Amino acid sequence: MASAAQAALSFQADYVLLGEAAVTSSAPLAGTDLKSRMANITLNLVEASSARVLATDIGSSNTKHIDELTGGNWALEDAMNQAGAAVIARFEAGLRQELLKGAEVVIELHGLSTAARRTPPPRNSGKWQT
Repeated sequence: MASAAQAALSFQADYVLLGEAAVTSSAPLAGTDLKSRMANITLNLVEASSARVLATDIGSSNTKHIDELTGGNWALEDAMNQAGAAVIARFEAGLRQELLKGAEVVIELHGLSTAARRTPPPRNSGKWQT
């Protein structure tokens, strides 16, 4: 977890989210140009001061697409959403007592190109804005 401590120092962070991802593909499905893409991602939320892993989760997804890059990106995004939601939920549960006591939590995200390009849709619109 030395990389977590180094990243925390760089960003003056109390917590660091570290991840490792892999995307694999299969042969085309019979009679089509579609190829299956499988993605797995492991996330670890690390406390910078102690290098202690506070939460960890694994996300997995499988998509089919003609274009290998697009299919892989879709699978990776789905896997990240699964693992990210689980890690954040565990982090929130761990901080619940501190928050109830009035502690302040500031979350800054760096290096998330997908998050930087897209903002969530307004409630009930169903459309992403770029």
